[in-house]
Amino acid sequence: MLIVDFKASFTASEDIPAGSRVKYVAGGGVALAGAAEKEVGIAILHSGKSSYASGSQVGVQLRALPVLCQAAGAFADGAAVQRMASGLVDDAGSGATYGIATEAAAALGDLIQVIPLATGGTGAIPADIATADATDLATAEALANACKAKINALLAALR
Repeated sequence: MLIVDFKASFTASEDIPAGSRVKYVAGGGVALAGAAEKEVGIAILHSGKSSYASGSQVGVQLRALPVLCQAAGAFADGAAVQRMASGLVDDAGSGATYGIATEAAAALGDLIQVIPLATGGTGAIPADIATADATDLATAEALANACKAKINALLAALR
């Protein structure tokens, strides 16, 4: 998979219209993501292509860049991997889903590529931002400034 500016190329496992949410499938492919499935990205409009035929290369705008993770055990390419103890990932466990493995792991300690999935919801957003409400312009402006300061602090903590 070649990655440039969060864009990657995969093989279409079915006909995929540009602008569609896509999920990763084993073997370096993508398919249309269902309503309950988390996408790894969006099929992009490229060189005027409005759709991609099954078996052709699909340009995908990724939601997150793939990362290298250490495996807690063996699992297949395309497995949904969860967060495990000691910073590891595995497809069997009770941790929250971290991402989709784009290669197989054979044993504990293998470094494998994973495309992280968005967790959805408000996650780390403080409750006062998630429930912000204003009834007049002055309150709305004050609330917006307070939210901006908290979001900037969250972003700074992630860097």
